[in-house]
Amino acid sequence: MTAYFMEAQDVLFFRDGRPFNAGDDHHAVSRFPPPPSVIQGVIRSHYLVHKGIPLEKDKIRQAVGDAENFNGLRLSAPLLARREPDGRLTRFFPTPADACLSDDGQHIRARQVVSFRQHSHAARGLTHLLVSPPNSKPQKGDLGGYLDESSFQAYFLNGQAVATVKAGQLFQREVRVGIALDAARRSTESGKLYEAEFIRPQESVGIWVEMDGYPDFPEQGVMRAGGEGRALRYGSVARQEFAVQLGWKTDQPLPPNFKVYFASPAYFEEGWKPKDWGVFFDGQVELVTAAIGGYEVIGGYDLLEGKQKPAARWLPAGSVFYFRSQGGVRLKSVALTERGAEIGYGQVVIGAWQPVDA
Repeated sequence: MTAYFMEAQDVLFFRDGRPFNAGDDHHAVSRFPPPPSVIQGVIRSHYLVHKGIPLEKDKIRQAVGDAENFNGLRLSAPLLARREPDGRLTRFFPTPADACLSDDGQHIRARQVVSFRQHSHAARGLTHLLVSPPNSKPQKGDLGGYLDESSFQAYFLNGQAVATVKAGQLFQREVRVGIALDAARRSTESGKLYEAEFIRPQESVGIWVEMDGYPDFPEQGVMRAGGEGRALRYGSVARQEFAVQLGWKTDQPLPPNFKVYFASPAYFEEGWKPKDWGVFFDGQVELVTAAIGGYEVIGGYDLLEGKQKPAARWLPAGSVFYFRSQGGVRLKSVALTERGAEIGYGQVVIGAWQPVDA
């Protein structure tokens, strides 16, 4: 796969999954980084322009597929990244949902996994709880939006307390006011005032993603991205060894006690987890507890069909699941999701955890 780094030329607008029409909802929220489905749409649209494909349904499907068939395109999870002065990239991961503030209020650390069978979720098969370390002082405050690569490695893989990165250190949100236009009359529409939230990344901050499937995709250029077709300059970058590896080698057994961090959203028909974990694991596993930051609504607009895509609730990035097994368990696939694995959904990082007796 080829790695690309994408930087905004000005501001960007990646609306969240809620339907938005001026007059119905006056405030449009922007997501950054956008979900994988948005990035694949940007890439496929640019590829159509590059190849000079006429905007006809049959020819578009033949060249790049449609909303259900990606026609060979493969993506990694799109991650926030910053280009450092030496040219290398630093990636950023959403703060894990199992974190709590340290006693100094300036760092985060992981909650402990404690066996406790008499709690509200025990009927769902969860036998453990995530609790703050003993004798710790309850702290109120912002956990921070992201961990840089080295901090994520120290926190998730090595169990260390680390400092987080505030979202404002990577990008700013700018709210702009607009009014809907009547194209036929070439005038504004009464009662159609709205607000739109734009994203202005900090200098040298952009989106890192790996792509395969289009061998003749231009190595660099400018793409139209998101609402209003804002300019997104991109270029291929040299492969570098990152401290954190997404996924797990399918020929290597997982630790007996392992935890799964979701670097990108995942979809399961039954909500926050699948009906059968055997779809993803070769061997018997038991989910003992989980840390989930609510849910994420992902939908969008199908340009090919000219209609809204059905919106659905997805497991958000940053969620952490804790599993237990008898050993010898292997992954069947590199992504844990029932939709969109080809384009970067369900990308995970896996580490070991140690139980604490209650």
